[in-house]
Amino acid sequence: MGSRIVQFKGRDGFYVEVHKPLWLRQLRGGGNSVRRKAGATKAEATRKAPQIVAELQKEWDHLQHQLEEQHPL
Repeated sequence: MGSRIVQFKGRDGFYVEVHKPLWLRQLRGGGNSVRRKAGATKAEATRKAPQIVAELQKEWDHLQHQLEEQHPL
């Protein structure tokens, strides 16, 4: 799972864009990535990026665990 810091035209601040795992894209549809605002400056976004990525990973791991409990292999 990759991530990067981006700035969108017409929007204030910087965002962390995290690529969704394939299983999540297949389950929920939507785009290939999730974007979260990380700060007003690139330095602030760079500092906050690891925490944002970790929070998303934790959320996705929890969802995957719930799915495995509902539908064991």
